[in-house]
Amino acid sequence: MRRVGALMAVCALAACGAGGQGSPVPPKLSYNGSTPFPAVVGEAIALTPAASGTVDQYRVSPSLPSGLSIDERSGVISGTPTRASGPATYVVTATGAGVRVTFPLVLSVTEPPHGLTYVSPGERHRWCSTGTAEPEHCGKR
Repeated sequence: MRRVGALMAVCALAACGAGGQGSPVPPKLSYNGSTPFPAVVGEAIALTPAASGTVDQYRVSPSLPSGLSIDERSGVISGTPTRASGPATYVVTATGAGVRVTFPLVLSVTEPPHGLTYVSPGERHRWCSTGTAEPEHCGKR
């Protein structure tokens, strides 16, 4: 009976890759955000990667839109876009410890909205009922 138990233990270890060292988990790389990630001309952004495993270097191809750059050590994509551009895919590659993994980052840069005005929080406005579904602006108080 002891021989059967010992034989079963050896078979179990062999099936598990010699004591728990099975096949390595493939590395993963991602950037959080929507797809495409919406950047706006003149507004600073910072995208931080989530990577499994040890990463020594990050690269991106093709080059990011003007005003944006990638930190090759941390993988953070940051800066302030200077020109609008439509959605494009930028392949971020992370390498380290004999591992290479990529992530397709879709990024678009839009112009900021024009012609918007905001009421100062200190100003109070008066709205009058006109008998319709929409009130009418009657001026400042």
